[in-house]
Amino acid sequence: MKLRRIFLPVALLISSIGAFAGCSNKVDYVSQCKLDSSLTYEGKSFLNNGIGLVTVKKYIDGDTTHFTQVETAQRLVKARYLGVDTPESTGKIQPYGKKASNFTKKKLSEAKTIVITNDIPEIGTAASPDSTGSRFKAFVWISNKENAKVSDLRCLNLMLVQEGLSTGKSISGSPLTQYFTDADLQAQNLKLNIWSGKDDPDFYNGPATPTTLKELADEFVANGFNSKFNAVKIEVTGIVCKIYGSYDCFIVDADDAGNQYGLYVFTMYKSYSPLLTLGNKVKLIGFYTFMGGCPQLVDVSYNPMLPGDGDMQIISRDNDFTIKDITIPEASSKAAMNTVVNIHDLHVYGGYDEIDKTTQKASGAFTLKTRDSSNNTINIRIPDDVWCYASDDPEPENPTRITTWEYFSNKTISLTGAITFFAPDEDDPDDGTYQIKLCDKDDVIQIAE
Repeated sequence: MKLRRIFLPVALLISSIGAFAGCSNKVDYVSQCKLDSSLTYEGKSFLNNGIGLVTVKKYIDGDTTHFTQVETAQRLVKARYLGVDTPESTGKIQPYGKKASNFTKKKLSEAKTIVITNDIPEIGTAASPDSTGSRFKAFVWISNKENAKVSDLRCLNLMLVQEGLSTGKSISGSPLTQYFTDADLQAQNLKLNIWSGKDDPDFYNGPATPTTLKELADEFVANGFNSKFNAVKIEVTGIVCKIYGSYDCFIVDADDAGNQYGLYVFTMYKSYSPLLTLGNKVKLIGFYTFMGGCPQLVDVSYNPMLPGDGDMQIISRDNDFTIKDITIPEASSKAAMNTVVNIHDLHVYGGYDEIDKTTQKASGAFTLKTRDSSNNTINIRIPDDVWCYASDDPEPENPTRITTWEYFSNKTISLTGAITFFAPDEDDPDDGTYQIKLCDKDDVIQIAE
């Protein structure tokens, strides 16, 4: 959606706006767009005051970043940038998506001061989450100076539009609207990046590369995150063996020796019926990427009414598959990544409940620390979107959700789950731990007598 040209008085909050040049000389609207020097971020927090100093917790993509507030108990802010809509680079891969993501990451990593704000008229009021309930819309202001003055901060959102790495997304009624309108029109006029009419050299738009789950796993074992398939469009076939949550799934295949190979399919919160029926053998076309240390397939599509060449296909239904029993040493390997397994007789010796870093309240997710009889250890992860029940519930027909690890303390358990990898630092994805993650509310944890 393009912005309407709206001229608004901006009082003391921002400087005067330069008119769109309409010629080949590039106007720097970013340098013109300034917060009023009477504002302050010192001692303020974004969640409470609509303005606050932050540090980067996690880079997501061009227009989404997770920040940590410097004030107010280090609370997490998942910020969705106001006024922009960069091409996708995570759950969906689009031209110029990676370039926009890298641009945002570079600017933030170089910045020595990062401040986020509400829209200008709302500075001074508490931030409100967007429709997802977990993200906050924000302007992101940066400077390469330590403890920068407010007047030295520059708007990263506007930089993306000015460089042609994002369309200007409607922020009608904001005092910053005209900056985004003019920067967007100038980027189109100068044919920058998404407006260039040229192919993105970093985006592969050729035919999908046929491969197998075994070949993907072998390449991952050999080269990890430098896999030759990273960011490549692939065509792969597997059997739906486990549904994760409401949309996603794990697919599996086996070689002649019975070795299993798996892959997680992320649909970006879209419901595709072929992926929600266990036993469906499906052919999928999508991009092979990594998230949080785990391989995944993204950007898949399905249209049962008007199928396209890249849409998933059901090869056959009601295929048999076996969820294998596995030991902790076998689970703690790259070869087993994304396979769904049974694991037995684990002693729960510790754990922790997850505290939502934004609300500072329990999220319902928790992690169990377990070990086997040989003292091998592995974590069991119960996400907040997977309800956990136990086999010893006194009312199995109407079970009670378990939301704390202490319920299982010092018990011996068996369970079904997917082998994944948790890498807390995305810049060092090898620095993490293997874990088994529950996928579905029917994955009841069995407690030994």
